[in-house]
Amino acid sequence: MGHPFGTDHLGRDVLSRMVSGARVSLLVAVGAVALAGVIGTAVALLAGFVGGDSTSC
Repeated sequence: MGHPFGTDHLGRDVLSRMVSGARVSLLVAVGAVALAGVIGTAVALLAGFVGGDSTSC
């Protein structure tokens, strides 16, 4: 029970290594979503400002 996922060939705990890798992956994913949100919001605001009135056709 000391190592629920076992150990690798060097005796390191696999579960702790997976948690460490997942932390990095989640930080990258959250950063990518935040960056996409900022860029998308900026483009949408610019399109709304430059687009003008669409009912004047």
